[in-house]
Amino acid sequence: MAAGDFAILVGISIYADTQYSKLDGPPNDIALIKQWLLEKAGGDVPEKNIIVIESTNPPTIVPPYGMSPRKEEFEAIFNKLVADRMALREARLNGRLYLYFSGHGFCNRDIERGDSEAALAVLGSFAYVPDGDFGEVTAAAVASFQREHALGPDGVVGKATADALRGALVEYAQEQGSLAAGGLTKAVDAGDEAQFTTALEALLASVRTAGEELPADWIGPSDLVLPSPDATIHEVREVLGDEGLIPG
Repeated sequence: MAAGDFAILVGISIYADTQYSKLDGPPNDIALIKQWLLEKAGGDVPEKNIIVIESTNPPTIVPPYGMSPRKEEFEAIFNKLVADRMALREARLNGRLYLYFSGHGFCNRDIERGDSEAALAVLGSFAYVPDGDFGEVTAAAVASFQREHALGPDGVVGKATADALRGALVEYAQEQGSLAAGGLTKAVDAGDEAQFTTALEALLASVRTAGEELPADWIGPSDLVLPSPDATIHEVREVLGDEGLIPG
């Protein structure tokens, strides 16, 4: 059983704003996803680690916010899970968090600002769940980041600030990639299949963030050797050198 895995399932079928029609699908979607998460052949997640937030009929009112589910409910649960996980330090890599949302779809039209808010959260400069609402809190976080990077602290994401954010994300991804590569090597040495899978996913995710996508037929020198996403622990053991996956 994946004891370190968690899931938050959100189903919204009734909306306070009457312009959005009632939906019949979300309760069924949530039930099916939860069933898959519980199955050993699926997610194999402990039932106590699966948190469901969904509409009730009649609607549940959550003071002082209003009709449930609310963004604030999700934020409280998500932030607690993140805080608990970060407290585990390097061991935080041992587990997954499944997020599932069912309801009407919405679109954030301010793409650059939305991405910047998410980037700040990843870098630890934004203490809230990114929601695409670029208000005073986000502007203050941008200004703080700008001061740390010797930029004019105007709270506006211009080209220089956007470039600095991207650069900081690449550095962060490289650091995480090195940690994941070390965890992968340890997992291979120990023959730990579960830890191997988690570390491999973390390593490849870091490389995708920090690296540049190349054509499928590209051939050239490389500073590191990366396994394919479906590589087995035995295949990775064969390509490991004395300096690991990332030569130092």
